[in-house]
Amino acid sequence: MSGLSVSLIGESKPEWNSTPPKLGSGCGGCFPCFRRSCLGKPDARPVDALFIGGGIISTTTALMLKKLQPDWDIVIVERLQAVGEESSNGFSNAGTGHSGFCEPNYTPKIVKDGKETVKIDKPIYACESFLAGRQFWSSLVKEGLIQNPKNFIRTSPHIAFGPGAEKKRTIELRYEAMSKHPLFESMEYSEDPAVMAEWAPLVMEGRDADQPCAMTYVKEGTDVDFGALTKACTEAFIKLGGDLRLFTEVTGLKQDSQTKKWQVTTRKCDAGRGYRPL
Repeated sequence: MSGLSVSLIGESKPEWNSTPPKLGSGCGGCFPCFRRSCLGKPDARPVDALFIGGGIISTTTALMLKKLQPDWDIVIVERLQAVGEESSNGFSNAGTGHSGFCEPNYTPKIVKDGKETVKIDKPIYACESFLAGRQFWSSLVKEGLIQNPKNFIRTSPHIAFGPGAEKKRTIELRYEAMSKHPLFESMEYSEDPAVMAEWAPLVMEGRDADQPCAMTYVKEGTDVDFGALTKACTEAFIKLGGDLRLFTEVTGLKQDSQTKKWQVTTRKCDAGRGYRPL
């Protein structure tokens, strides 16, 4: 599960126990002993920021922070053999670059000035946020920190479809409200079966011609492989001096009540798993 460490100020840095434990001389005095009773207490390593989990949120934020604070000691720990292997993996999510183009649940119906319409605050926010993300990724490409952006981002039309009278009306209201905003002025609307079949052939194939339906189509929608993007951001993070620890599982998280420092304990979990690059 991906997550972020608490951002701490001044002396309140998380402490990461990463130093290998000191081994005893062995119960017989000849061989190292690995019993807990013979192991020394691991030393604490102070860091400026610690990210637990190597998903898209952790790696992106860690990279942003490393660019803003290049002198900070920033660590990402991931218990698996590579980053971006769980929820961020391309097979574990739709890969939609959510911009509000095709999400009817973003636009609840309301009555304004006696007329039925929809709220468009959320799609505006989503679109602005995603565009900011694209600008950040573009800057990484221009700086040479990320290569081959086509490996993780491509243009893919976004379509919203409303079958049946009620859902058709929802698509119509969305178009009327959203197309007036500059972010969505390229949105197209159609009730014509031939046009909709051109936009989405499989959706319209075999559909009852008497069923009312409508579509909106935005040509410049985006598809993102968040797993590939996670790996690209991690490589950029490492280039800038960031520290990635794979096969590292967090076993404890505790804040000192007096110093307010966080102490994070970890353990290596790679025995017998072999090696796999990013």
